[in-house]
Amino acid sequence: MVCLPQTFVVVPQLVELTRWAVQIGSDNQTVSLQLDTGSPLTWVNPDCSKMPDRTERERASCFKRPRYNPFTSTTAHIRDQSFNNTYGTGSILGSYFTDNIKIGSLVAKNALFGVAAATRDIEAGILGVGAKPDGYPETVMETLTSQGQIKSHVYSIDLKSINETGTLHESKNTASCANGFVQ
Repeated sequence: MVCLPQTFVVVPQLVELTRWAVQIGSDNQTVSLQLDTGSPLTWVNPDCSKMPDRTERERASCFKRPRYNPFTSTTAHIRDQSFNNTYGTGSILGSYFTDNIKIGSLVAKNALFGVAAATRDIEAGILGVGAKPDGYPETVMETLTSQGQIKSHVYSIDLKSINETGTLHESKNTASCANGFVQ
């Protein structure tokens, strides 16, 4: 059985193969985040100098990407909570913040995400849209749902090609499409 699309939401342009331009904060700071369907964690600001296993071109590309500065956003708030995660050979640690995150036409107000303090062998921040384990803090996707921006966590993404606008297809949450998986 297939989850049938219920609504369509314009998503941001792809700026690189799997990276989306996302705006964060009261001053709409644009950052490039890599879509990750296997992780619920959204975070920004990789340390481009700590990429020993990457090519010079990848490091140069990392340094050119804009970074989020919570001190210029009047809606940013630091949380008294840190995080750490690993991705294959890469790792990250940092602090949680809340701020407004705009993903295409969707706005998650006071969304929780991480700001990296240190990373190793990671060239881009992550837009985590994956399922979360029990006890994990609210994800950006859950914030969008609780604020009525989307109706459920059941969705598919049509990425299109670079420099084209894609589409987020939101699906009905029926018994056959519970928890984002076709049953």
